[in-house]
Amino acid sequence: MLALLTDLAYLMTALWESARLRGVIRRWSELRYRTSGGIYANHIARTKDYGAPLREALRALPAHPHRILDVSTGTGYAAQVAMSMFPEARSYACDLSTSMLSAARVNLSRTALICCDSAHLPFRNGAFDLVLLQNAPPPLRELARVTAPGGWVILGFSAAGRLPAWLPEKVVRRLATYGLHSARWIRTGRGLYILGRLDVLEDAA
Repeated sequence: MLALLTDLAYLMTALWESARLRGVIRRWSELRYRTSGGIYANHIARTKDYGAPLREALRALPAHPHRILDVSTGTGYAAQVAMSMFPEARSYACDLSTSMLSAARVNLSRTALICCDSAHLPFRNGAFDLVLLQNAPPPLRELARVTAPGGWVILGFSAAGRLPAWLPEKVVRRLATYGLHSARWIRTGRGLYILGRLDVLEDAA
């Protein structure tokens, strides 16, 4: 139940992208994850189907990405899964918690790790052709900004499968306002994923 409520909160924040709310989320994240990297890694290991939505979304990609960013990486799970599927890609992962990044280093030997706020990513516009976010508050505008035209955004939520359909549908519509008009959401197992491709000029014509 706690995981379901947490995913509910994450998806709701995607619809209220205010500076004040982001400040509250940042402070909450700092307090919750300051020293819990190892604890969270154990949680992932014992949670059934934790990454099922993410893996299904990655398998749905029509082409292999070359530059991958995992936002709010935590212990590096999403980046690790992506690199196992696309080992030739260059990968980057970021998180606000230094404890989480320390835990991620164990799993991500070939991934550049950056400590930053997900609402202010230190990357140029269109830097990545795949942007991932797993079980975290999604800053939709910023995720779209760093995605290259024709690139993909994946949001994975391990326990959100029982949430009402209107919530992921609203997130999909919000993504469309940032240029991901092909975005869709899929329930899978206990969770769901949202997958969208950033428009290219030919799409907009």
